[in-house]
Amino acid sequence: MRGFQASLADNGSGGKPAPSPSARSSGSDAAAVIGARCGSCHSPEAAPHFHASSAEQAKALNDQMLQQGASVPTAEEQTLIDYFTR
Repeated sequence: MRGFQASLADNGSGGKPAPSPSARSSGSDAAAVIGARCGSCHSPEAAPHFHASSAEQAKALNDQMLQQGASVPTAEEQTLIDYFTR
């Protein structure tokens, strides 16, 4: 794997468990959005391992997932971008 996909795949987690989406989202509804919009293809444990270095990188991930069939309403996109850039 290379570049963006590689960072999504391991994100330097070193195999350690990541905090749950609700723990990382600091009260936002990111965990609910991730569960509802990403859960059909990704386990809930996958999302906390991804961290975008910029809003543009998070948006690129979202756009890629939309191209692959994900359904994320525009109103929820910013929630995901904010979550992945914390």
